[in-house]
Amino acid sequence: MVYDRTLRNHFQTLPPSTAFGIPQYIDYDDITLGELMIEKMTEMASGIKEQARERISSPLAGAFFISWCVWNYQFLLVLLGDMDSSYKISYIENNLYCHGWADVLTLFFGPLITAMGYILLYPVIGKFFYAYSRKHQNILKGLKQQIDGESLLSEEDAKKLRTEVIRATNNAASATRDQEHMLAENERLEKEIVALQKQLNELKISKVREPEIQNSSPNNLESDEEKMVEVLTYIGHHEKDHIERSILVDQFSKTFNKVILDHILDKLQESGLIKSSTGYYSITKQGRTLLVDLNNA
Repeated sequence: MVYDRTLRNHFQTLPPSTAFGIPQYIDYDDITLGELMIEKMTEMASGIKEQARERISSPLAGAFFISWCVWNYQFLLVLLGDMDSSYKISYIENNLYCHGWADVLTLFFGPLITAMGYILLYPVIGKFFYAYSRKHQNILKGLKQQIDGESLLSEEDAKKLRTEVIRATNNAASATRDQEHMLAENERLEKEIVALQKQLNELKISKVREPEIQNSSPNNLESDEEKMVEVLTYIGHHEKDHIERSILVDQFSKTFNKVILDHILDKLQESGLIKSSTGYYSITKQGRTLLVDLNNA
């Protein structure tokens, strides 16, 4: 105990991190010298184990160990035999390793050369045999498929199949575009149908209103023929060859409304007595003949 206390006092006087690598903050009153040495030896043992593990795990170390066992198999047989230890040592010295430099070859250079040859040459040889094995496996596979009625695609067949796939893809894309075009055309036709239906409804409404137009005269005394003759006479005797619609509206506004006027103008055009062009009306040859006949009557 006196010796341990003396060493402890000596370590406490040392600079930081010098007492067996122990940090400065350790309280030496709470730990003995034996515990410090055990901890340090444990760390050293862990480092040695780690270094040994790295060496053993290397390819060269493993190959060298196996090669050494092959070269020195007699030594291993004697070492693992049931003979006495003294007899084993005597037999090894007098029979196995008694040849001088030849023993150096057996113990070191021979296993080293064998291990290096295994590490360097085995991948090359293994690559060759692997390629050879795969080649024959493919040959056997082809024979099996041929026997079973199957066949691998040749390069030409593969190109044809690829071309057909591309053609089918293009056809599908073209069909998609055609379908989109048909949908757009269908939408356009539907809009036209809606517009025509609207026009048809308007025509039906105008047909329903025709009797009202015919009977909407202010005095209900004049017939359509009389109104047509009146309008035709005005157009025929006008100083201009073409007369605007607005002039006709102003002229006959007191006699009948615009609806009746439009109806009369349509009747005259349907009868071929007048013709219209961009809002202007003019009498035709047939209309002038009718006016002459009416004047002579």
